[in-house]
Amino acid sequence: MRLVKKTGDIFSVAIGAGKQKFFQFIGRDLIQLNSDVIVVFKEVYSMEAAVDLKTVLNGEVDFVAHTMVSAGCKMNLWTKAGNPGSVKQADTLFRDSTDYGSRPGEQVDISEKWFVWKMHDTAFQFVGDLKGAHRDAEIGIVVNPHSIFTRIVTGAYDFRYPGFK
Repeated sequence: MRLVKKTGDIFSVAIGAGKQKFFQFIGRDLIQLNSDVIVVFKEVYSMEAAVDLKTVLNGEVDFVAHTMVSAGCKMNLWTKAGNPGSVKQADTLFRDSTDYGSRPGEQVDISEKWFVWKMHDTAFQFVGDLKGAHRDAEIGIVVNPHSIFTRIVTGAYDFRYPGFK
């Protein structure tokens, strides 16, 4: 069955022990491989509880990421919960390094080659070292659904990515 998703759809992620978290699909970033952008919420809910999606939408944001929502549904990592009729606004700054993607043995632990941007922003800004607010920018690569699931459950991605000073 093909997932029909719309901007604003909220998805449930079973995180174990009868608990779940939620994320919202907030749009596609045409600049970053036309990938789906999601806002993941911090609050943990019981799987048995009737959850009001508007309450979820008003919750605190855990992180924002680029991914493939439909692929995660096909992998049974999350399920569509509904659409509350409004979209969480996220003016998130993303970061990436030209050092990411090296072959094993050539990977860089600390990068000084960073650039930052916002969703739909064609003006990628090369900043070199990450300083100030740039240090809080989210990793902006398109993250596979399994790694999104891992971050939702554990709070950290499961892949190697350059750090900064």
